[in-house]
Amino acid sequence: MMLPDDFLMLGMHQDKTLKLHAVDVNTCEMVISKDIPIPYDDVEGLTMPKAVCVP
Repeated sequence: MMLPDDFLMLGMHQDKTLKLHAVDVNTCEMVISKDIPIPYDDVEGLTMPKAVCVP
């Protein structure tokens, strides 16, 4: 998902942890990384309200 300021958000899962990352598409550098514990071990998709991504 594209975020404001040309950041690309992506997620990966490992065991019961969701790993969210934001990459600056202009520099190809990871600018944010966050591990979120979740009760699931096989996440296939994420959703969030559109308002979260709109400044």
